[in-house]
Amino acid sequence: MTDPARDPDTVPTAVGQVALLVRDIDATVAFYRDTLALAHFGTWGDLAFFHAGSTRLFCSKVDEANWTPLSTVYLSVADLDGTVARLEQAGVAMTFPPGLVHTHDDGTEEWMAFLTDPAGNTLGLMTTRSGTAASKS
Repeated sequence: MTDPARDPDTVPTAVGQVALLVRDIDATVAFYRDTLALAHFGTWGDLAFFHAGSTRLFCSKVDEANWTPLSTVYLSVADLDGTVARLEQAGVAMTFPPGLVHTHDDGTEEWMAFLTDPAGNTLGLMTTRSGTAASKS
């Protein structure tokens, strides 16, 4: 008999949506759509939706008394240094510059940089590099 917990049709295969609380929906749309360049799916009242690859980002405006950052959202990018340079040119301050955070046994390196959105939510930008490519950076 097959273990139901191992049935591929019942095991999650991807994150479908991430939710963030925000303070200002217009500033949120401008930041995620115009600055980060995520595809804007739509805004309905105090709700805004974006696509980052196959994952949807759901932003919900709350009043100041109910706002709190939920979690760090990590966004994968192909060119971390180029992305950071573009964002800094757009006036975004990095809270942590690009840095090596882990080297796997096969030499693959994981690099990250961090920033905050207009509401104060932490965003991580992440990429992987081969050991050879990283040594050239």
